[in-house]
Amino acid sequence: MSAIEPASYPWLDYRKYAFALGRKTPAGLFLSGATGSEYIDGAVVTRGGMADQARLAWDKIARVLDAEGKSLSDITRVAEYVPIHALEQYGEAIDVRTEILDGREICVNTIPVKALLRPDSLIEIEANTDIAAEGISKGVVHLPTILPLKKGEICYPGDVVGQTARIFEVAEEMLLAMGLDLSHVVQTIDYLLPSVRRDYRGAGQPRFDALGPVYPGAAGIMQPGLLHPDAVVQYDITATRDVLERIRVPGWDRYDGLSYSAGVKAGKLVFGSGFGALNCATGESFHDYDIVAQADMIYASIQTMLAVAGAKMSDVVHTLEFVESQTLDAYKGVADVRRKYFGSKVLPAATGVVCEGILKRSFVIEIVPIAVISA
Repeated sequence: MSAIEPASYPWLDYRKYAFALGRKTPAGLFLSGATGSEYIDGAVVTRGGMADQARLAWDKIARVLDAEGKSLSDITRVAEYVPIHALEQYGEAIDVRTEILDGREICVNTIPVKALLRPDSLIEIEANTDIAAEGISKGVVHLPTILPLKKGEICYPGDVVGQTARIFEVAEEMLLAMGLDLSHVVQTIDYLLPSVRRDYRGAGQPRFDALGPVYPGAAGIMQPGLLHPDAVVQYDITATRDVLERIRVPGWDRYDGLSYSAGVKAGKLVFGSGFGALNCATGESFHDYDIVAQADMIYASIQTMLAVAGAKMSDVVHTLEFVESQTLDAYKGVADVRRKYFGSKVLPAATGVVCEGILKRSFVIEIVPIAVISA
């Protein structure tokens, strides 16, 4: 497995950063999020409206794919992160995607966020080219972003528990159509409104009812708005065709009573939960509001979880970092933490976005890893 390094990438001197533009693996390519920013006159700037920025992001994605002999026709899934203030313009990005992909339908996850790391950016696009590979993966299945809809209407207004239950009903219908069911789910990321934070714990029950026996990796992230004004939660769900194995870290018994696992092994892939600066054995939190110290503790926990699965930090192919806005100035220090754990030769692909909040009030960063275990 290797980092993807295009010979020419005029928009950014990517070798200066603590992430790779993408990672090549036997299970496909994992790309970092791409925005409409570019390097002009010694500075990284973002220009134009939604359509302009989306088009430039797609140009970047195409360049990274081309470095591995792939094209846009190989993409199987994209995640599009859109600041809440830019959602009204999102239709322009959809039109660009439809044009770029020649109308080909792929899985799309659309995530409203508080902001992107570059404040003038209106969209960040992350792409995958998932493939089945003998001895590695029988196939990864991404579901499009799911809202709690029934007959075109949002169910259970204001009720995060009811809406969560409905989302899993919809997900099961989708999976059954592909010859799978909810027992194949390896990772869920749900986005919720701050207004239902107090009731969110109760949403664990519909997860217990719907998922398992191997509970997936999971993250729950607060955002200022969602894709539908009446939704209080939305889900992105990943499943695989492999037999699932819950990664049980000795001493991390707290996960035995939760509706999610620290990580799940599916073939040679590992899907982690969202990690915070938590002692995973005792549940005690550390480093209140210190993003660099929290990131260090998080990556140490990820390293511990991966070791139990038979993986190394060099096997991490993608990280998704959710950051609170008040710590953005200090966030650049997380780059040194990443180099500490990953080295500087083969870094993972990465996407980082600004969220409304992490569920634990003293946490300012949460990180979701994916790894492919090397031979």
